[in-house]
Amino acid sequence: GNSVGVMAFEQLWPLLPSQFLDKLQAAQQVFCVEGNATGQFAGLLRRETGFAVDKKILRYDGLPFTAAYILEQIQIEPE
Repeated sequence: GNSVGVMAFEQLWPLLPSQFLDKLQAAQQVFCVEGNATGQFAGLLRRETGFAVDKKILRYDGLPFTAAYILEQIQIEPE
């Protein structure tokens, strides 16, 4: 019953805020899903645009992200 969107960044540098910032600012919640322990991209995003994500979903155990894992992290039960 929730409406969601996904934004994938293929090029991290240089960031071009004109291509994405308005969409992030319009979202009710923004989660940053990253395969590292520190949330490097979320930090870069904040440094370069001033936009802070609502929550970082980090995984650094070598396992892939699954829909169930992400839903668990944002506390939504999969159907």
